[in-house]
Amino acid sequence: MCLQQPQNLPNQNHWKCKYCQVLLNQIEQLEKRRRRTMVSKAIKPRPIRVLDRGDWMDEGGPVVEPNVPGILPSLSTVSDSGPRRATRLDLAQWLFEENRPLTARVFVNRIWYLFFNSGLSSSLEDSGNQGEWPTHPELLDALTLRTFGSVTRRVIDFLLR
Repeated sequence: MCLQQPQNLPNQNHWKCKYCQVLLNQIEQLEKRRRRTMVSKAIKPRPIRVLDRGDWMDEGGPVVEPNVPGILPSLSTVSDSGPRRATRLDLAQWLFEENRPLTARVFVNRIWYLFFNSGLSSSLEDSGNQGEWPTHPELLDALTLRTFGSVTRRVIDFLLR
C-alpha cells in the first residue's frame, strides 16, 4: 500500500509513486540474489529387499527394515507413538553416541594425518577390528576423549599448541 496515496489502493496508480518504485526495485534486486533450493516431499518408503546376487529385477527376496548389522547395537527407533522405521537421522545420531567412540577416533586420526603426514594408525581406510592398531593408542584415546562434544576448531587448536 502506498503511504503517499492510501485512497488509491484499489487503483493501479498507487504503484507509480517514487517510494513504491524504489521498494519494487529493491524487491526485484533481492529476488535476483535469492538462492533456489530444491525441496522434496516425503513419500511412503518403498519396501527394501535382500537381493539375490545383486539382481535388482528379482522381487522375491525377503523384505527387511533399515538397520545396522546385527552384531552391533541396534538403532533406537522408538518414539512417543511407538516403534517407527529408521531414518538417516537415526543413523547419524547412532554413529555419534557417546558409547561409540570409533567415530571420534577416526576423526582424530584423520586430523593427525592432515597435520603430521602420518596417522596414529597407518590405515586411514579401515579403523575397525581388521585395521592396523595405532602406534600410540593411549595418545589416540586421550585425544578422542578431549574431542568428544568439542568443536573441530578446539581440536585443531589443541593439536597445534
